[in-house]
Amino acid sequence: MIDKDLTIIDPDLLPFWFLEKLEVLGIRTVEINQQDDEWVVSCLAVRPGRVIMPHGLFDKIRSVLNKLGVEVIEIAYDKVQLNGGGIHCSTCPLIRDSVN
Repeated sequence: MIDKDLTIIDPDLLPFWFLEKLEVLGIRTVEINQQDDEWVVSCLAVRPGRVIMPHGLFDKIRSVLNKLGVEVIEIAYDKVQLNGGGIHCSTCPLIRDSVN
């Protein structure tokens, strides 16, 4: 999740029923494409609309995120990913107040 009603997904890795559920819940999706680094979906939302992602975003997805008002902080993470897992997988739970 990037915001309370926005998520980034790789639609090729998700079952159709899950994509339908996102739509029913009113959650907008940003789909990565084959040009994007597959690890961008394992980003870390540090607050609604602000995410940390590994380098590897292509202009198309960066443009979509910018138009949606999402602030993207890109960091070099390729060496850490060699062990498996992305930024989100490498962090402890972040507990914060509700974003109602």
